[in-house]
Amino acid sequence: MLTRKILFGLTIALLASSSLVAQDVEKKAKKTIDKVAQSFADKMMKAFAKAELTEEQKTQAGAIVDKHTKSYVEARKASEMLLTDEHKAKKKAAMEKAKADGLKGKKANMAANEAMGLTEEQAAKYKESKEKIAEIATTVREEITGLLTEAQVAAMPKKGKKKKKKKKKKAEEETSATTAQTVSLKLPNMTCGGCVASVKSALTAVDGIEEIKTNLEDNTCSFNAPQSMDVALTLNQIVEGGNHPIKGWKLVE
Repeated sequence: MLTRKILFGLTIALLASSSLVAQDVEKKAKKTIDKVAQSFADKMMKAFAKAELTEEQKTQAGAIVDKHTKSYVEARKASEMLLTDEHKAKKKAAMEKAKADGLKGKKANMAANEAMGLTEEQAAKYKESKEKIAEIATTVREEITGLLTEAQVAAMPKKGKKKKKKKKKKAEEETSATTAQTVSLKLPNMTCGGCVASVKSALTAVDGIEEIKTNLEDNTCSFNAPQSMDVALTLNQIVEGGNHPIKGWKLVE
């Protein structure tokens, strides 16, 4: 009889313990879902910060986000379920390395995906799930954009504008590098600080001459000029103009 009571008591305790564990798991799962949903809402609303939404627009935008939150959470859940703890650890380490290496956006994600070592099938499913997540976010942005006035749309950051500017600047720098010549001169008449100032002033006045550097100790000067410039002609014209420190110039090979 005593044994039965003990066994019954243990059974009740185990059932209670299992129930508590189940409740704990359920609470953690709900907390994670709430966190993902809140992150999604914050990200969507932040995207329209420059538009300065009215209170009414904020309410409408919030309703749009709420309408798509369930689909977004499910897509995120499907994406996460494709990865094991080992995959996630490798992805985290790869993302940290990418950040340290200065990689961002697609390049960082590509590095992380490669580091996870997914099979071809896993990679295909993972890509599909990520595309679904992006599709939902795009839909939300488009629907919220539909609430904006023309002035608000104009105030929104233009996607890719910054990248285009960087590319243009890089192209200009590369073009300049390939079409420029570096000139090194020996200037025996550049013997004082006033001479240095006179040399720099004369060269700066010539269109296309940049990055002028002088060294009074060894009477030298260097600068960049367009490849098409006749440097000898330009320097002789400066001498003829009365700039004494340039007189007697010689090219340094």
